[in-house]
Amino acid sequence: MITKEMLDSLTEAELEIVREYVVNRFDDIISEMAFDRKTVMRKIDGLEKPINLHLIKIIRYKDDLNFDKHINDIIVWLTDIQELDVGKANKKLPESDYFKLLFTNRFTNEHNIKHIEDLEKGSLKKYNDLPKIRSISETLELIYNIHKEISKRLSQNNIWDIEDYIKKLIKN
Repeated sequence: MITKEMLDSLTEAELEIVREYVVNRFDDIISEMAFDRKTVMRKIDGLEKPINLHLIKIIRYKDDLNFDKHINDIIVWLTDIQELDVGKANKKLPESDYFKLLFTNRFTNEHNIKHIEDLEKGSLKKYNDLPKIRSISETLELIYNIHKEISKRLSQNNIWDIEDYIKKLIKN
């Protein structure tokens, strides 16, 4: 156990190492914690909108300048979701829950096209100047397929190579 006297005897450089270790260890402990189901679902729901906005950006618009950045952002958010355990370490939600949270909360059969049209009037307005490479229907179909795969992989704790899947699906 480290005592106050021991800490007082350390140089500033040594104290910085101790601080870094403590912060890193605390982050490790926090990331290893499992959360209750409601907390996990709330955290995922908070990432649903930016994930879907970025999917629309990479699927519907030709934006070579930002494509890799958008893909990277999606991967970071999916990795954050992957790290959420429910109840105990490495326990994941069922595939259907991930799909519901990521896709069906915003996209419903009767409102799919209108939802994207509304986004294009608001959040995606600046993208209207870019060439559209897919229709809204084609965009929705690809988002649906991507979310089916993402949901399956998240439930299996295997999101790590999803970037290749997304790029391959979009390029075809």
